[in-house]
Amino acid sequence: MIIAVDARPLVRTQIQGPEQRARNILAAWRSAAPEHQFRLIYPRPARDQPFDDSLLASLPSNFQREEISSFRLPSDYYSGSRVLNALARAVRRLKADVYHSFTPEVPRIPCPVVPTLHDLAFELDADVRRTPEGRGLRRQTARSVGYASRVVAVSSQTKFDAASIYHYPSERIDVIYNGIDPAFTPLPSTALPALTRVHLENKISRPYILAVGADIPRRNYARMFSAMQSVWKTPGDGANVCGFSALMRHSIA
Repeated sequence: MIIAVDARPLVRTQIQGPEQRARNILAAWRSAAPEHQFRLIYPRPARDQPFDDSLLASLPSNFQREEISSFRLPSDYYSGSRVLNALARAVRRLKADVYHSFTPEVPRIPCPVVPTLHDLAFELDADVRRTPEGRGLRRQTARSVGYASRVVAVSSQTKFDAASIYHYPSERIDVIYNGIDPAFTPLPSTALPALTRVHLENKISRPYILAVGADIPRRNYARMFSAMQSVWKTPGDGANVCGFSALMRHSIA
């Protein structure tokens, strides 16, 4: 089987959730699917755009890179459309059996397409809906889901949201959780590192919870604090909640 893949998340140097997920899935494909041919499609970068294709260069022979033209236009919307058109031409030329994207973006092509939905904040969060980026994502995702053969969702909640908003058959939405990278395996209690400067400056002592993300309403940190207070009811643990709050505000600032 020839599997065409939107490899743009695999060549970006700024690693966020979708990029890390793409790298982890690629590692699984590398070891578990030697019988398939993967075609990793990505545009040639502009000179001022960060780019690193070293990961793709280290893959086995059943993974082949397919560069397409990049487009630099004033409008992000039209630039995105041009890139999707170039992706579509590449997939047709490769005669792929299926096209997979690590994002909601997929081109309209004859073969089955499988986009990935991380969340639908641009549909459900009023603040995001009003932004130009949110409106663009709503249009793009609605189109992609409309002609997708299957959809990958990273949580059961996202699956429910997609089925409800886009009236897409739930039996064709596969939940593949992000999971936890092996790098975050808990250390033995005897191997825990000493408190660092950031712990000391914010009066954080163990146990504590670290949540990484923007301080926006849908993150619901208030509920997290409430849960922490319910679990840690001893007098000394209140400082952990306060310390965490101070650290979060310090990081955002």
